[in-house]
Amino acid sequence: MTATRRPWLGDLLPELALAAAGFAGYLLVRWATLDRTPDAVANARDVLALEEALGLDREHAIQVATFTSTPWLGHAATHVYVWGYLPVLVAATVWLYVRHRDAYRTLRTALVVSGVLGLFVYAFYPVAPPWISDDRFTDTVSEASLEAFARPAGIMNELGAIPSFHCGWLTVAAVVVWSATRSRLVRVLCVVYPALMFVAVTGNHWIIDVPAGVALAAAGVVVATRPGAAARHPDGVSAPG
Repeated sequence: MTATRRPWLGDLLPELALAAAGFAGYLLVRWATLDRTPDAVANARDVLALEEALGLDREHAIQVATFTSTPWLGHAATHVYVWGYLPVLVAATVWLYVRHRDAYRTLRTALVVSGVLGLFVYAFYPVAPPWISDDRFTDTVSEASLEAFARPAGIMNELGAIPSFHCGWLTVAAVVVWSATRSRLVRVLCVVYPALMFVAVTGNHWIIDVPAGVALAAAGVVVATRPGAAARHPDGVSAPG
């Protein structure tokens, strides 16, 4: 006898509730750090000092070479930064939910775990981005007139520069999508696309944001793929695809 599955909507509602809870947590942290700009700027200067000690302080040179000296390239990179993050992440998540439910659970758990860790960092160690804390930098998003889309009023936490989930979450999504598909084209995109985002992020973030975001996302993957994790989802059968 075929096992009875819950209705599709019954499967989806808990996932939407989890996403809503995560968004509420993000807004709560944003609200709690609104008046901490001086702390965030001081922390950003500490981050820059660390980068200088490690020889990683190359973000300004990269911004000049990529965004200032080559306007068309900077314009393209800014659009990748804005439109290539949440829309792509949502598309990958929906596709996995519909076609590869087990892979979806891996991605969802990795995003939740790394997101919670990131919220703790945002709450206890807010960091201003370069375009707020260093007058050498240009706010490329504002220059491209994309601020209304990239930083919606009342939602965007401008003091959460570290870690960069632009890179971390897209890298995890790329790894999970790679494992779920046999398409050579999609797998090529899974390699190329995060690399493009790494370059685009440098126009608005500190260099160290990238490994910080990837490290937290990797921690989420470790939790999502630990032995026994699948055993807690006995109904987790991938949809045909």
